[in-house]
Amino acid sequence: MIDIVYIYDEISKKKCLNFDNLMSKEINNVELPSNWIGGEFYIQTCLLQLLESHFKNSYIGLTLHENIHHIKNILNKCKIIIVPGWMNDINEENMLYTYKNKLYSFTYFENHFKNMKCLTSHKFSLDITPLYYFVIPLKHNKTITFDHNVKGLLLGKCISHNLNKIDNILTILNSLKENNIKLYSTLRNLKKMEIFPKYLDGCKEKCISASELVCNHESIELLGIIDPTNFRYLLQHCKYLLCLGDPRSPPTIIEALFSDCIIIAPSNQISRDLHENKNIYFTDNMSNNDIICLIQKIENNDIMFDKNYYPNNYTEESMKNQILKLM
Repeated sequence: MIDIVYIYDEISKKKCLNFDNLMSKEINNVELPSNWIGGEFYIQTCLLQLLESHFKNSYIGLTLHENIHHIKNILNKCKIIIVPGWMNDINEENMLYTYKNKLYSFTYFENHFKNMKCLTSHKFSLDITPLYYFVIPLKHNKTITFDHNVKGLLLGKCISHNLNKIDNILTILNSLKENNIKLYSTLRNLKKMEIFPKYLDGCKEKCISASELVCNHESIELLGIIDPTNFRYLLQHCKYLLCLGDPRSPPTIIEALFSDCIIIAPSNQISRDLHENKNIYFTDNMSNNDIICLIQKIENNDIMFDKNYYPNNYTEESMKNQILKLM
């Protein structure tokens, strides 16, 4: 019996089932939007992989381009229908409108739909239903060797997320340099890209200048964007992750916590359900000197990752149980 229907497009499904191979080094040179992994894509990959592994006999994936009678026959009988968060709300003209009472959208952030219910990736507030997600299993081996003298990672793949904070970023990077501390970075150097990202056309020169300043800073060991497998190994290598404020609640936070990597971040970058986690240190009331002192204590093992505080809602088992509750 089919209890769960997940509605997707074939291109996204193919990429979700090939997650290991996405975001190759070529994205540092050429803009490849089809290979770009954002938070929304990450959580949809988790959902599809979970359905494939735990609900194989009770779920089916459908596109809306299939035979209409076949689709309706399945939707009439199933218990829940889930669509990815990039699908817009439906109206009376949409075929799914008939099934709106069992229709859910799995979104990265809370979304107030009129005709479908919202499942979110985190417990952002008491009023929402989280589905959560988990650290995606990867099969490949690392192809990068990391320097044991570089113990931290600067969060961020594109400077555009924190363009308005560039002065503060350079100040903290200068403080790191003065204290002989280096961080790895997976930031793209936008000046070196053969094709400039179209979504940044409106602030092209500012983005290029800012990315150059960070990528070439003496406190930065630049790797450029790396594939998911090597990025996972990078987090496992690092003792801490220094966050700049955006993007909000990226999957890297969960990956880092399950990699025994301490988080240093503004509180508004971390979802509410993780605010009590003892491995997350908020910088809201810290001066740059305070941040440097914290980093030095982590690097010297005066502060170590507490293994009693893994984010246990963000597991494959937890996500499976959340889906079962919907049924």
